[in-house]
Formats: sequence, structure tokens, C-alpha cells
Amino acid sequence: ATGLTVPDILKPLMIALVLGIVTDYTIFYASTMRAHVTAGMHRVEAARQTTAEITPIVVAGGALLAASLAALQVAQLGFFRAVGPGLAAAVLVALGASITLVPAAMAVFGRALFWPSLAPGGEPGIGRLRTRLAQLQARRALGFLMVAACLAGLAVAAWQAQHMRLG
Repeated sequence: ATGLTVPDILKPLMIALVLGIVTDYTIFYASTMRAHVTAGMHRVEAARQTTAEITPIVVAGGALLAASLAALQVAQLGFFRAVGPGLAAAVLVALGASITLVPAAMAVFGRALFWPSLAPGGEPGIGRLRTRLAQLQARRALGFLMVAACLAGLAVAAWQAQHMRLG
């Protein structure tokens, strides 16, 4: 929209940076939200309180990172000058998404975000369900089948790798 071009080498870095930032900030919000919900707070009030507590920290961290990356514009190496502003813009986009989308999703989903460790409404029988799932997961036969399935998937992927044309 602004006419700025993004070098091809920068695109994977931007994706990794955005995913890392949004993941980190989501963990900040979720850990605080979980404490509020566990204390018995309603989902909307817990999301509001969490947003009030965490957003200033997230904004400060995102602004510092964006400013640091934008400062690469004055670097002596051309590569750093080329990637700095693009990465700074990616950080600002991730920051905007994190401070708007994550709190909204927390308010909408509430306890359901923390399933199965926190049941959405304390449904009856959830303890039995957890116990049965844990017993099923602890069986050696199931573990053996999962390892065999993973090894088979890796073997298929490795077999296909010999036909790849890289570079």
C-alpha cells in the first residue's frame, strides 16, 4: 500500500519474528488471565483486568523492539539497513494484533481457552474424562503405536527428500 518493497530474504525473518512476538505476548496475557479465571472472576472482567495489567508491558516491549530494529537504518552494512525498517514494521503489526485480538479472544472464550486443565463450566464428569484419557495415554501399546506412526511418517518424508531439488 505504501509502495515499499520487501526483499525476499526478509520474508522468512518477518514471519518468524511475527510468530515469536505474538506467541510471547499471548503467553503473557494467558498466564495472567488464567490466574484471574482460577480466582473465580467472570471471563469478561478477567479479560478486562488482564488487559489493563499486561498491555502497558507489551506495548513498552514492542515499542522498544520496533525502535531498535528501526535504528538499524543507520547501520554501516547494507543488509542491516535493508532489513531494519521492514522488521520494525512487522513488530508493530504483531504488536497491534496482540493487543487487540488476544484480549478479545480471551473475553469471548474465557475458561475454554484453558481446557482441559480448567473446564469451561465445571461440567460433571470432567474428572472422570481426564482420568480415562490419562489412563489411555499411559498404556504402552498406545505409546508404541504412536512411536511407530511417527517413525513411519518420518520415513515417508525422508524417502521423498531424495528427489528434492534444492538450491
